Formats: sequence, C-alpha cells, structure tokens
Amino acid sequence: MKATFYIVMFSVAFISCQKDEISTSGSKGSSTDSLKTDSASVSKMTETEQASKFAYDILSDTYYWTSKVSGISGLNSDTVTNPIADVSAIVSTVPNDSDHWTSLSETTTTKAIKATSTDETETTFGYDLSLYLFSSTSTEVYGVVNYVYAGSPAAKAGLQRGDIVLEVNGSYLTTSNYNELYDDSSLKLGLGTLKNDTIYDRDKSISLTTTTMYEDPIVKDTVITTSSGTKVGYLLYTSYTLTSISSLEKIFENFKGQGIKDLVLDLRYNGGGYVTTAQALCSMIASSSDVDDVLLGCQWNSTYQKEWEASPTKNDENLYVRFANSVSYTDTYNKDQNVNLIHLDLSNLYVLTGQNTASASEATITGLKPYISKVTLVGEPTYGKSFAGIVYDGSDYTSDGFNKINDWSLYAMVYKYTDKNGSSPAVMKSGSYTYSNNKTYTISYGMLPDIKVEDNQFDGYALGNPNESLFAAAISQIDGTKSAKILSPRSKLLSAKLIHRGSTLKTNNRLYDNRIKKLPLK
Repeated sequence: MKATFYIVMFSVAFISCQKDEISTSGSKGSSTDSLKTDSASVSKMTETEQASKFAYDILSDTYYWTSKVSGISGLNSDTVTNPIADVSAIVSTVPNDSDHWTSLSETTTTKAIKATSTDETETTFGYDLSLYLFSSTSTEVYGVVNYVYAGSPAAKAGLQRGDIVLEVNGSYLTTSNYNELYDDSSLKLGLGTLKNDTIYDRDKSISLTTTTMYEDPIVKDTVITTSSGTKVGYLLYTSYTLTSISSLEKIFENFKGQGIKDLVLDLRYNGGGYVTTAQALCSMIASSSDVDDVLLGCQWNSTYQKEWEASPTKNDENLYVRFANSVSYTDTYNKDQNVNLIHLDLSNLYVLTGQNTASASEATITGLKPYISKVTLVGEPTYGKSFAGIVYDGSDYTSDGFNKINDWSLYAMVYKYTDKNGSSPAVMKSGSYTYSNNKTYTISYGMLPDIKVEDNQFDGYALGNPNESLFAAAISQIDGTKSAKILSPRSKLLSAKLIHRGSTLKTNNRLYDNRIKKLPLK
C-alpha cells in the first residue's frame, strides 16, 4: 500500500519522497502483481477487518515506537473486533507513557487533520473558553472567555475576554452538559459576573448560532514603544494555519518598517498546526543568513532513520526542516500560494506561554533558541509535545482495497523533532511546579517559563494591551523594571481545577508536516 499523508505538528508545501511498491510479504519491491493481489484480498474484508489491517500496516511501518511496543501483530488478524481499543492498548505500552496522541478514529470529523484537505474552516461559535470546576467535589462548572475570533457569532454578540458563562440552554453548566457549548448548532448562554472573588448570576443571556468560517489565528498584532523608548512588536497567534502565512508576512513587513527591536510572540493559546507555517514564522523572525540552516531535525524510528541517513542529500526533507526564503502551499480557499519571506534578524524574542502552548508552538521555540541571542519564555509551563504525526485517512486508500473505511483515520506519531544540535527540550516530563497561590503540584509539562506569570482573564485588559498580565511582564523585562502589579496573585477562581480549554472539544495540539507527499509502507 502506498501512503499519501501529511505530517502533523498542531501544528506548507512539502517535498515528494520516493515511491516504492509494497509487497504482501512486507518487503520493498516492484511487484505490481503482489500489490494487486493484496488489494483484492483487502477489498473482500469486512469494515472492522480493513480498519484493523489499516492500523497494522501503519503502526508496523512508520510509527515512531514500532519496535518498542507490543501488540501490533495482533491487528493483522481476522479475529479483531475493536481495532480502536486495540490501538489504544498498543499505544499504552509505549515506554515512559510517551505517546498521548496516536489514535484510530471511526469518524473523520476534523477537517484540519484530513490529509487531503486544505480547508481550514470550522463550524463554530467563535469563542475560546476555559472551563473550571467550582470545587474539587462539585460537578458544577463555570466558563471564562479567553478570546473571541473577529467576525464570529461570539464577537457579534458582544462576548469578550473575561466574560463568565454559567448556563447553557437554561441549565447551569456541569460536567455532564458543558459539551453543548461546542456541539450544539445553536444555544443560549447565561452569563455571570464577578464581585469580590465570587461569581453571581448576571441575569443576562445571549443566543448564538454557529457559522462556518475561517477563524483567523492572527487575533491581534500591534507595535508599541515602551517607557525606555524600545519599539516592540506584539503578535497574538492561536494556530499555525496555512492560510495565515501571507498575512503573517505582511505583519512582519510592518514590524520591519516600524523598526521593532524586540518581538513578543503570544502563543499561550496556540496548540500547533502545520510545519510549513512554523518554518515560515521562524524564518521571518531569524536572519537571512540563517536560510538553509537546520531549523529542526527529524528523528524517525530506527528503520527509517537508517534509510534516510544512507542517502542524506536525497532525503534531506525527511531529516530536516530548514530556514527558508519562501514557502509554497495551498490555502483554505484552494488557492496555490508562494510567499517570499522577510527576515527581521531579531536578537530578542519573548514568547508568552501557557499549558496550551504545544507542538508547532514548542517547535518554534525549540528551533529558534540556537539562533536568537535571547529567547525568554514568559507565562506558564508549555504542554510538552515533541513529536510530529501523520494523519492517514482511509478514504485516500480505496485503490489499495480499503473500500469500506472512508470514515476512518489514524493519527500516528512518526518522528521526534529536535533543535539543530539534536536536543529536544519540549519532551513531556513530570515535576513540581509552584503557582501564585503558593501551592505546589506535580504536573506534566514541556518547557518551564523563564518568567513565571499566570494567565489572568480577569485583569481587565484585552489581549495585546501593554497592561495585560503576561504582556506587561514581558515589557518589564525589556525595560529592566519590575512591577508589583504584575506579580500579584490572580483570582482564586482561575486557580480552580481546569477541565477543558479551547475553541472546540477536540485537542488541537498537533504538528502537521505537509512537506512529505509520499512514503511507502512496508
């Protein structure tokens, strides 16, 4: 079976690899007959059998931990009844619990991860929420708006950062119904208000109906001059979409034209996206002299790593992501784009981080650190995802006999990304972390902040306002000052147990490497 896929960081245009035919014995060859025979036998399988074989073909081939896990061979059997559970069981055997992402799904509902799709639109209300429990023993939930997308139903209804959601469709939010905030096509929200660190019913409601739109991840960009006279660029960026590349380039042209010296890159809500977008962003932050140097290294499983390294020039795109002068891709409007990139040659980069800073965002930090004189993380610990994955969509393989799994997909980790020196600081780890309430918890994380500041939706300032907590902390570092206001504890309501954060119920901490068009499965 020949595999057509995109690799995910999420988290643009990528290079074709060699095309080999795969024999039924699992060895590489050019036997068209064996491929046809295999396709014919596959087409006669039941849906469950095809899904199981589909997962077997992938996990026994390109999966990063293919030689480290147990149970893969069991998928190549006609006795499998629940391949989704079997894949989950296989992933659970990865050493050190290192894979939290590989999964088989029966319904391809997320267009953003569909390998053959460049449609980056979403059916959405256009808000991003943090959902908290009122207490550790309660099932009652309250939502806090992190931000809204311009032109969305939420924005048109007047929702803004810091607004509190207490009810959905006439019922108080609980762990049982908060999914309605994302799943329903229309809903009625009951709002709350904050007084003296207590939430009260506001006796106000708004009605929203979803729309299908491109949620522009460039939520805010601006240039400010600090009290010391330093010109600082600020960019609030929430997803590494392909469509945003051309807009990013125009913003960086403006940054360069205004002569910014420092950049504050706000990735606190950015769970990832496409590798090419990260490549473009990093290339514009760095110097033109870095073009063609290694931005990221790609470490595959031992079989593929050996194969790529045997012909490093031929397989350069499989082994490295490099700084570039231009990138090519197809945007959400199905238009082919080629964007020439400007280079800021910055020495100082401040990245605002949070627990949703993941994947392509962490790859950006990882890749730039060896090249930028000063990279300072301001905020909270990052998520911890140092792997890129491929989304294999069943509908792409009907010619290989997989004619009953059009709605199935497998998202599989295929390589670990590193900096140019082979270091991978974003690998998920566990450790103690002390918050502003002086409570210490054991948490999982990728990278720790250099300057600890917690996101505070109740500080009264819009994102991009120089007084907003994280932005103000970065500015204080730029100016060499400290502010008691910045260091003051946030509301205890924002230190409650967080049960979900995002603009959808799905987890978007993915990295898609769409440079690689073809790769054989063995």
